[in-house]
Amino acid sequence: MAEIQRLGDQIVGEIESLPVRAIPILYEGTEFSMEKYLFITNELVRQSEGRRMNIQLYVDFYYECLKLFLHFGSAIKLAFKDIQEKADRIKGNRDLLAEKGLVGRGSPEHTFIEEFVDFEFARKLAFLNSDNNKKVLKEAHGGRAEELERWMFGYQSTAWVFIKGAWLFDYMYGIFSLMVQDREMTLTNIASKAYDVALAPHHNWFLQRAARMGIMACTSRQNFLKSLCEEQTRIAGGPAYTQQAFYRDMNQLVPLFKRLSEHIWGFYERKGIKDDIP
Repeated sequence: MAEIQRLGDQIVGEIESLPVRAIPILYEGTEFSMEKYLFITNELVRQSEGRRMNIQLYVDFYYECLKLFLHFGSAIKLAFKDIQEKADRIKGNRDLLAEKGLVGRGSPEHTFIEEFVDFEFARKLAFLNSDNNKKVLKEAHGGRAEELERWMFGYQSTAWVFIKGAWLFDYMYGIFSLMVQDREMTLTNIASKAYDVALAPHHNWFLQRAARMGIMACTSRQNFLKSLCEEQTRIAGGPAYTQQAFYRDMNQLVPLFKRLSEHIWGFYERKGIKDDIP
């Protein structure tokens, strides 16, 4: 634990001194790292208290979720591939606005996701979802949409994406709180119940169908735990990572997911938005 804390302190120091560079990670690879996941989630909660979550760290959380979902079976990872698309969009928007000279590299807007979203609201970019851009831009700029830069007409805002992070944290909270509370429930039932509560109300018919198909193809609970524990043992190169360790770690993570969800919902509610950006 002391070694994890030391590495965590080192990472935070590098984040603060070099805000533009990609954040170093505890384990770099295509495999899921519980050690990294614990650090990222704890650090995001700490940063959320100051309303300044580091963009790269937030994006890394999304990528790590995808790696974790792979242990549920490849089908469910495909069902939630939009998680990667949203992570890529957040990074892409930051880089685009920096390239256009609208946000300075290393500035608060370039570094922290809440600051970036506030900037989008201030510049009337927040309600652009890539489908409604012409209408929104025309209304926002007094009918002079033809005078705007071309990139704006294909822009999908980080504000539009970030609110959906609350949905993801709600889902992570639901799925792993059920897993901890009921040690006998199948993974399919767990994923389905969590999906019905956290994500289905926000998804259209097509997305619901894709997600439910992936959920129905979930592996068994025992196979999930076996695969995950073997992977963590291999990554650490030390003592075996056990099912008991998994439940211990989930007991730490579940309330953190809830706090991050509440942070994002609160951020938008203060702007008068309670469910989604249209």
